[in-house]
Amino acid sequence: MNAIVAEHAGKRPDAARHIAGWLNNLARLVRRNGDDGSAEQIALYVEMFMGELPPAAFNNRAMRYIADGCEWWPAYSPLLARLKEHWASEKIRRETVRLLQIAGPAPASDLTGDDAVWRDYWHRREVSGWARGNEILSDERERASRRAIGLSMVRQFAPGAYHAITGKQANPPVDHSGWSDVHALRRTMAEIDPTTPIGRSCANVVRAAVKRHAPQNIAIVAEVLGAERAVSRRGENA
Repeated sequence: MNAIVAEHAGKRPDAARHIAGWLNNLARLVRRNGDDGSAEQIALYVEMFMGELPPAAFNNRAMRYIADGCEWWPAYSPLLARLKEHWASEKIRRETVRLLQIAGPAPASDLTGDDAVWRDYWHRREVSGWARGNEILSDERERASRRAIGLSMVRQFAPGAYHAITGKQANPPVDHSGWSDVHALRRTMAEIDPTTPIGRSCANVVRAAVKRHAPQNIAIVAEVLGAERAVSRRGENA
């Protein structure tokens, strides 16, 4: 280990050696000016990094992330910010992988066809933390958005996979008992103006729903619509 690094390593020489090696490799991947990446500078970086991040944060994925975004040797502050950004994402990825390993693979025989394909899609995306390719995804809102969109697609195209993932039915039964409620039906009809194109469309939908799910109330629909038409005709003839 470099003597200057050793001087700053304190009681954690292995950690200091690991971080120094990581920084030396980074120095080989970017352009430098003057003393950029010198032994003295790396030793100072190591000392400061050891109080900010664990050695595990200095890994090959982080190296790719930093090198892809830096043409020149970075100053300490922006380098620390990017490393922290990457480490936040990396911790989520590692925890997701750990939990999936604990849970074990889903039974191979419970789903077939499209359901199996979409369940595997979901499993892979969860493992990747919903990042694309070598992308480092640290924005939790973006991750949640991608996850919601992915689950929506699973629900639409593979109801069996959706049920296996969430424990819920993709298309739960709809409760049509409300059409039998006379008072609720009258309130709904009161909000419809059958003299307008939209109102006529709504009236047709209500009529069809009541006819199918509560035929005993179809007379109420006819009564309300008939009364509104009569009022409308009187207004036109006045």
